[in-house]
Amino acid sequence: MSVGLLPQASTEFDYRQSQVGGLEIDDEEATVAAQQQVERILQYYGDRFGAWQAIAPTF
Repeated sequence: MSVGLLPQASTEFDYRQSQVGGLEIDDEEATVAAQQQVERILQYYGDRFGAWQAIAPTF
């Protein structure tokens, strides 16, 4: 499994906002247990800060 940060799309800097545009998670080679753990983590943060959105890969 690999994880990377996507750049912020906004041109405005705000200390109160995220300075990261998103996470890129590649779990193709991850175990089922690792994939389930990532889903639980995303659910946890989604419940507190708003739903996350899956986007198609850009090769």
